[in-house]
Amino acid sequence: MDTCYIMMALKDIITSSEINYPAYLGEGEFGQVFKAEIRKLGAVAIRKLNLEYAELLPTFAGLIDYNHINIVKPIALLKIDRQWCVLTQFIDNENLRKKLEDKTKPLSFDIRIKILMGIASGLAYLHDAFCKNKMHLLLNSNNVLLNQALEPKLSDYGLLKPIDLQEIYYSPTPTERQKYLKGYMPPDLDSGIASGKFDSYSYGIIVLEIVSGLSSYKPDISGPSADKPVYLGDHFLQCCGNPEMLFYCDEDIEWPSNEYVFSSEEMQEIAYECLKKDRLERPTMSECYRTLLEIKNFLADPPN
Repeated sequence: MDTCYIMMALKDIITSSEINYPAYLGEGEFGQVFKAEIRKLGAVAIRKLNLEYAELLPTFAGLIDYNHINIVKPIALLKIDRQWCVLTQFIDNENLRKKLEDKTKPLSFDIRIKILMGIASGLAYLHDAFCKNKMHLLLNSNNVLLNQALEPKLSDYGLLKPIDLQEIYYSPTPTERQKYLKGYMPPDLDSGIASGKFDSYSYGIIVLEIVSGLSSYKPDISGPSADKPVYLGDHFLQCCGNPEMLFYCDEDIEWPSNEYVFSSEEMQEIAYECLKKDRLERPTMSECYRTLLEIKNFLADPPN
């Protein structure tokens, strides 16, 4: 077994014979994903990398030191049956998109704001924790995983560059990946500049999904079909520019308010700032986190 990328602390406890991964979980951004049990580690996720992503091995290796409560923890890289695999923390629940679509158990406001704060905290960590800032660039509600406590964990972060995204975005052959990327990509994609403000735009779309429960792509909104924007962000900005249009808020939950704060409107304001066309005008993730914390505190303990 080739061990050149295996985290040194794990080199002596992981061998291919100790890995059992019959539990197929699905197809991820970079290949098939399995749940595995490893002696001394317990449950992990194994991502078998598609051949076209072999060039990302050094990038995956560089993420080993990343450790935050709101990101999926990378564990190691190793070869299994001559194929490179990435071992990560296993998250034992569904992703945010599936949870929002489950109308039998709608997420409460408290859970929704906790998820948004966790995503903002994880992104702020990626942007600011190391001298060389790491951007997510693939942020969407499908790769925000939720554990049993419904705490968000960001996955598939820091792997692609803007030029990679441009190739996917402008590919003449439509794909599912392209469709969902377009719902989250900022207008400054063409600039080729990777900054935290790139992720801020994608975060704004997730805020809108949290508020409405709708999908980022072809949201199910009322009105003549000819007037329906393809993307949720476009629909939201259309509402902002037309006083006769109201953005849909998920009616399955109660949106708390008091004389100081109306929660759904405050969240929409965060989304509006994140979706600014000029990336320099968008808030940082630390600023988004602080704003959400203020909303939470004002609702829990309004000033006298």
